[in-house]
Amino acid sequence: MQRTIVLCHGSREDIDEFDLAMTRDGCTYGRGFYFTNDIGLGRVYSDGGDPYVVRITYENPYVVDLDLPYEERVGSRMFRPNNGVRERLVDLGYDCVVVLQEGYVEMVVLHPEMIENEPRQDAGDSGSR
Repeated sequence: MQRTIVLCHGSREDIDEFDLAMTRDGCTYGRGFYFTNDIGLGRVYSDGGDPYVVRITYENPYVVDLDLPYEERVGSRMFRPNNGVRERLVDLGYDCVVVLQEGYVEMVVLHPEMIENEPRQDAGDSGSR
């Protein structure tokens, strides 16, 4: 079942289109496009400017729920080592990673075609969920 979510992406660069060539290995949850519902954090990555607000359509997220007790969390070994994580996730049929913690949402999108990018706009003071 397809779902959509509106999140933001902070960047100092102008982004007309998200492209895998923009990503790199070694990031916490692997190579992909990182988005958040925290507008303030998006502004940090945009050097104080407004982050990009995008609509993401996804079907099969790999969920990391940090609100669960440690012994109930699944899959932390998936991200060790960081290099090659995207390929492992894609091979297993996942299209993104969703990290949840106390209302905070971080999403790592593995395929750029999932992202509906709008020109940079005023994101307001609260995140979208």
